[in-house]
Amino acid sequence: GIKPQNIVVFDYEDQKVMFRTNNSSLLPFDPFASIFYIVTRYEEYLPFDADKHNRFTSCNSILYKNNILDKPIVNIWALLLLKKINEYYPEIESSNRKFQFISTVDIDNAYAYKHKGFIRTIAGLTKSFFCNFKEIKSRLSTISGYKNDKYDTYLYIENTHKKYNLKPIFFFLIGKYGKYDKNLSSNNNNFRNLISKLSDNYNIGLHPSYFSNSNFNSLIKEKKDLSEIVNKEITKSRMHFIKLKFPDTYKNLIQINIREDYTMGFPEICGFRAGICTPFKFYNLTDEIETNLTVFPFQIMDITLNKYMKLSPSGAINYIESIINRIKEVNGTFISIWHNESLCEAGIWKNWRMVYEKMLELAGK
Repeated sequence: GIKPQNIVVFDYEDQKVMFRTNNSSLLPFDPFASIFYIVTRYEEYLPFDADKHNRFTSCNSILYKNNILDKPIVNIWALLLLKKINEYYPEIESSNRKFQFISTVDIDNAYAYKHKGFIRTIAGLTKSFFCNFKEIKSRLSTISGYKNDKYDTYLYIENTHKKYNLKPIFFFLIGKYGKYDKNLSSNNNNFRNLISKLSDNYNIGLHPSYFSNSNFNSLIKEKKDLSEIVNKEITKSRMHFIKLKFPDTYKNLIQINIREDYTMGFPEICGFRAGICTPFKFYNLTDEIETNLTVFPFQIMDITLNKYMKLSPSGAINYIESIINRIKEVNGTFISIWHNESLCEAGIWKNWRMVYEKMLELAGK
């Protein structure tokens, strides 16, 4: 059964631990119970105060409440366990796992102005007239071809990754247009050509729409449409708006044969939602079964750093470096989320290419 647990968090060897044991000759905490509770997201199966998007927020997390959300605490607990084992069996060594970096890019809005169609273009011009008159010139210059679309940062993304010998994974939002889903239609030839071109050299994943969370048929259609565009099976995903509900979201992804998901993280704060920086198999607590879906937890997102945490570019670099160093200490996997639009070097994203390049440099070492 799944029920609220009375968990006491205490200190052991300069780390926060939980699930106290009474055997002083061994560990004073139960690492197996602790890891199981955190990694399976046990607390997210229980009732909680959701945000306006019906999401579990970081302030509900036991890791956040104990100021350890910014640590790969599960990996640290595993090392504490290994240390204790070595007291009895010194010949046992740790695995030879090495630090890895996975760079991912979400395409929520492929272009700022181009290829929007007549109705959306007129609507955009009308909005600019009343809300941001200066934007009209930029919009018209882009549509007429005199100026590059500010969200068309794909060549920059490719060249920057080549510099550090990295290949990003691109996640495309192709759901039906709506309040929170504003990309181009999957029938738009320019959009299809962009996806197809990038799929020639990079892994492509599905960015299931906000709407698909409440409509399974939409999820099926979105995966089918993206598979047809790239002419290959789509096996990777990350939910738009980081909408993740246990166990429903993952059960739906499993049903459409998604084998890797990259949604595990909080949108409003960086860190380790599941306390871990290594991929793991999703364990469905409701059905008490390990599944074939591998969860890839991310730690850093551009929007989180800028809009939620209110960090300056230099502050973001320092924060990213601290996260990367903590992951390197446990030989984990660092996963970042960036967006094509946040690399436009305009508005609130001025000087954020510097952050992006520094992150790739630090993680690529």
